[in-house]
Amino acid sequence: MNKPSDYPITENAPDEATGLPGIRAWRTVYWIVFGIFVLWISLLTWLTQYYTA
Repeated sequence: MNKPSDYPITENAPDEATGLPGIRAWRTVYWIVFGIFVLWISLLTWLTQYYTA
């Protein structure tokens, strides 16, 4: 089994690759997910008000 000392900690290590085409930073992935979440909540709110009136 590997000990924690086998993996050195670097202060300025670059973020890990996301593995997604065109999206290189995890911060971008988080913003996209947050934006989609807000879009869904907005859509559900609008549809609820549209069909209950």
